[in-house]
Amino acid sequence: MSEMRSLSKSAEAWLHGKNPRTWSRAHFSTKHKSDLLLNNNSECFNKIILEARDKPILTMLEIIRRKVMTRLVSMREAAEKYPGPLCPRIQKKLSEIVNQSNNVWQVYAGNEKYEVNCGLGNKYVVDLLNSSCSCRKWDFSGIPRKHAISCMQLLAVSPETYVNTCYIVTTQLNIYSHLINPVKGPIQWEHAKDMEPILPPMIRTPLGRPKQTRRKEVDEARKSGPKLNKTGQQANYTKCGKTGHNKRTCKGIFGGTQMANQSSSLQILNQATSMDNTASQPFLSQQSSNLLANFRAKLPFKRNNPLGQ
Repeated sequence: MSEMRSLSKSAEAWLHGKNPRTWSRAHFSTKHKSDLLLNNNSECFNKIILEARDKPILTMLEIIRRKVMTRLVSMREAAEKYPGPLCPRIQKKLSEIVNQSNNVWQVYAGNEKYEVNCGLGNKYVVDLLNSSCSCRKWDFSGIPRKHAISCMQLLAVSPETYVNTCYIVTTQLNIYSHLINPVKGPIQWEHAKDMEPILPPMIRTPLGRPKQTRRKEVDEARKSGPKLNKTGQQANYTKCGKTGHNKRTCKGIFGGTQMANQSSSLQILNQATSMDNTASQPFLSQQSSNLLANFRAKLPFKRNNPLGQ
């Protein structure tokens, strides 16, 4: 806790408000043979029900039932193929610990208790009768460590006999010995006669677009980082290539001022046609025709002719 305080006082104060049995291995209970600080069981369960959790109640239960039924069969068949008395991962971990137990010295104290010296003043008390060690790793995990294995080698006893029974193959076979019976399809189900029909719940559709992602906690890491707002950012309209406006307020040939440019062209054309045609009739008619041709070229596609021609 002193090291935690030197790193962050707020984190040290937050941990003080939590029960040490939930986050510190030194305070774990030795009843449950596990020294993990992870929630792998919850993560595995969430992954299994990912396909079924958004389905109706009967469909969801059928998917979960089928997954559990097939998993029991696969785990039982895998346990039957284990060669040794222990599960393969536990056997591999135990073999690595046996190789580390050659650099310790043990002294017998009687009543199956030993004092194990690891050098530099590190001494541990091993009790083979109660399957306990002062380092508490054997008590937490159920797998003997190098201090206890050195004492077992002194007695010429196999370390596999001191491993907790939850890691034995026979225990695994007993766990997966039961099965879930197959079920007929919904069409072949018998209908309950003396029971009122169960109506579906009322569905209330909230406002807005439905959220597809899971709500994350405040201290949970985000893949894309925190979401930023657009306050203080400058808009950029890609068609005209200028900043400070969008499509609705564009001052170029696109967007809001296009009709203003068209109206100015109409005014020029009306002025040209309202002038006296007696003196310069050929010139004005040619000028008006040019203005009309330019105006039609600027009109958007499939737009009605404002002159009615």
